[in-house]
This record gives sequence, structure tokens and C-alpha cells, in this order.
Amino acid sequence: MDIRIWFCFTAVLIQFGSVTSYYHLHRDRTSGNRTCRQTLSRIGHLSIEAPQPPNIAGEWTSQRCEVRPGPEFILRRYYFQRHHFKLQQYYYKDPGCKRPAYGVVAEGHYRHKRPSWIVQGGTETAYTVHNVSVIPYTSNVARTFTKNAQFCTELANMNFSTFRKTKILNFPPYAKNSHDASRDFDCSFVFNLTFHELQLIRLEIQNHHVYSSIKYFRVVKAKRARTEKLLFLGDIHTDVKQRASYRPTAYQTALRPVFTRKCHVCSLIANSHDFLPPQLKNGRNTALDLTGEWVSRRCETRQYGQFLTRHLSFYPDGSSWSGQYDFYRDPLCLNPSFTLKVKGMYSIKADSKSIVGAKNCNFRIHNLKVKPMSQLITQNLNIFGGQGCGRPKSWETFEEQDVTSTGGCSTLGINLPSVEHELLKIEKSHNKKLLFIGQRPTDQGVRPVGELPTSFQEPLLQCTNAQDPPKKTKFITKYKLPYFQKLESLESSSANNIHFVAYRLFSLVVSFFIVRIL
Repeated sequence: MDIRIWFCFTAVLIQFGSVTSYYHLHRDRTSGNRTCRQTLSRIGHLSIEAPQPPNIAGEWTSQRCEVRPGPEFILRRYYFQRHHFKLQQYYYKDPGCKRPAYGVVAEGHYRHKRPSWIVQGGTETAYTVHNVSVIPYTSNVARTFTKNAQFCTELANMNFSTFRKTKILNFPPYAKNSHDASRDFDCSFVFNLTFHELQLIRLEIQNHHVYSSIKYFRVVKAKRARTEKLLFLGDIHTDVKQRASYRPTAYQTALRPVFTRKCHVCSLIANSHDFLPPQLKNGRNTALDLTGEWVSRRCETRQYGQFLTRHLSFYPDGSSWSGQYDFYRDPLCLNPSFTLKVKGMYSIKADSKSIVGAKNCNFRIHNLKVKPMSQLITQNLNIFGGQGCGRPKSWETFEEQDVTSTGGCSTLGINLPSVEHELLKIEKSHNKKLLFIGQRPTDQGVRPVGELPTSFQEPLLQCTNAQDPPKKTKFITKYKLPYFQKLESLESSSANNIHFVAYRLFSLVVSFFIVRIL
């Protein structure tokens, strides 16, 4: 009788203990399983510091080949130390920054003044340039510089040659009884060079807390917080003719410290100098396949202190798209202002003539919904609501309203139907696709018919691809689990799994025959 009891107890353990440990339900926890909503929600939960005044001492470089309005293809390398700066700019003939055209070297002093009253979180800075030099890298550029120099008296008889540094601006700092004002000159306007980007500065310090391992839902070993620094300088006017008189109201692409981990472009720039410009490797452009969803990677800045995140969806039919633009009142995208939801059609046109690898595209908007997220926006919409923005005096906070029937919302400067001529490009970085869309006009107006952008906004990250197969649930064998976790795995495992059910029935039959025999 004792032997029978022992065998019965053993059969029960086999049934409810060992079997359930073989099938432990879990999901793939890689980055590809993150949804777009989770990607956007992380933006508001980042640990970001923006000290004022910012301590920008050090060496900063571009993290990719940048495209400025014009277009201009440029890599930057900036030094800041004790209110002194040295700027090195390398200009290229192609959007991949592989064929250098000329270099610019500028030196001067800067001084932080006060927090910006136009762009929240930024710092206004005054700067003075003491000398600027240019270095042509090709004979064609040297001939062009020689021709343009004729429009400046001080350089009228100057012949530019390749890989020779030529000064085009000279305003040395004043020294008592030693300055000769007759040697001061400024010919930078001939080369369309300005450094007004130094008038607006923002330093971001992001703290990333990374854990090395997790066991039984408890942190076993934690790494120290990893710090990441980003330096944002003022933007460049989209109209090249207004560049010299424009004061920045937004930011360019961020610069990184020269020794940033896993930044190949930073290393190339760090190992270059005035007479050996960096040359990037083959471009990372990919075919323009828009299908899927794309979201902002960080809180973006628009002109005059607007902060937003974008979420665009392109559908498999190849012509329909929708977008959600969430506007905020702060540079961390924590305090919402209003939300725009648009729907429309798009059509991809010919290749861009100004930027190799990009394509022209027309976006048509035929549906618009507005959702005020603050009391101030609600009040403004009710005041001007009778002038083409929804039903008059019917706006309420957190309530969405379709304004398609009123031709858009003139209060927010959006008229329907509308057509936007855009510039699109897709690049691949660290096995992730980035979508570049044309830069919005600095004056916040609508582009004239036929005019296309010549630079890009901050890229969007592809978070889902409609062509990817859905993620499947995986069953992984776990042999070495504590007994209490075996019981937990029974509750979380799939009861419909055919192998699980078959093995359970087999255990019952075996235990029954053992008891009968004994």
C-alpha cells in the first residue's frame, strides 16, 4: 500500500511539475516588438537636463552628412573653450559627403547673455568673429572663388589655389596701442558665409539607466547611468538670400562630442584637419518604400518656439497616408497644446535634381481634425471659431472636432484642400530606417507653386512595417526552474497546445496502469 501511494505521488509531480516546465510562454523582447505608441511615449519619459547657461566647452562634431538649404552638404567640427571658439566647416559636392569642395575656418569669441524669450529652453549668445579663412579643395572651386573675390575690394587681385588657406575676414581683437584698423576687412558676404547659428544654443544631457540582467523579475546587476550630450545650435533660413539678416528661432541637427561611442562619422571628423577633409563611405540610401508607420525620435522644434512630435502612416495601397501632429508648450514635450490629425493622398514624382537619392513627392490633405489640449488654445479657437475653424464657439478642451467642412482652420493657418510639394529620402542607420522629409519654410508660409525644399527636417524612425509578418508567440523549453515557477508556468502556458495536452494525457494513462499493476 505504501508503494502505491509513493507511485501516485510521483505521477502527480510528473504531471503538474516537470511537464509544465517544458513550455514556458514568453514574447520576443527585442526592439522590433515595440509599438509606435510606446516609442512616442518614451520621449516624454527621458531624463534630460538643459543647464543654463550651458557649459559647451569641448570639441563637437556632426553625426551625419548634413543638408542645409541651398542645398549645401556640410560636416561641422566646432571647438569651444573659455569663451573662445574655432569653427571648421567642410563643404561637399554630394549629399553623401564623399567629394569635398572647400573648407571654412573661423575663430572668435562668444558670451552667453540670457535665456531665450523666443525659444524656451535655449540660451541667447553674442559672438564676435576675428578671422575667417577658406580653403578650396578643387580647381573649379578655386576659379569660382577667384571670380567672386572681384566683388570685394580687399580681394580684387587675389588668386585662389587648391589647398591654400586664404583669409577673407580680418577683425583681430583690440590690443592697447597695437591695433591697425586699416588692415580690417570683411569679404565674407561674397562667399555667403554667416555664423548666426551661434546666437541660439541649447545643451542637452540625457541620462540612460541600463540594467545588465534581470532574474525572476528582480534586478541582479545594474550598470551605471550612461550620459549622452547633444549640442543644438540655431537654424539656417530656408531662403539663402535672407540668411545674413536672420536670427535663429529653431535648431539645426545636433552635434555630438568628438569621442562619442559608436559614432563612426565623429571619429572620421576627429582624424581630419584643414588640408585633409573627412570623406564618408558609401551612402546608406535605400529604396523609397514608405509603407508602414514613422514616428519622431525626439521632441522636435519648429520656428518661433513650437515643439511637436510626428506620427505618419503610409498604407499598402501606395497612395493614402495619415498623420498626427502633437504640439507642446515646452522643449521636453510634456505639456500638450493641441493635436492635428490629417488624412490625404500622396504621389511620388521624379528624382530630385538638387539632392541625389531623394525624390519629389506631392502630399494632398483633404481631411483635418483639431483637438485642443490646453485652456488657452480652446479660448483662442472659440474667439476666432466663426472665421473658418469648426463650429463657432463650440470648442472644448480635450474634445476633437472635424474642421474639414469649414475648409480647415484659418486660426492655425491651415486651409483645405491643400497640396504640399515635398522632398523625401530614406536612409538606413544601425539596421533602422529613417525617413527624411523636406524642411518647412522658415516664414511658416506655404511654398510657392513649383518651389521644392532643399533641406530636411529631423528624420522619422520606422516603428512598424506593414510587409513584416506578425510576431508569433514562442514556446521555449525550460528545464532548470524552481518548482514554484513550474506551477506559474502552468498558468501562463497555452492550454490549447497539442503537445502539452498529449503529454498530460500520456502521464495520466501511465500513472493509472502503474497503480493497477501494484
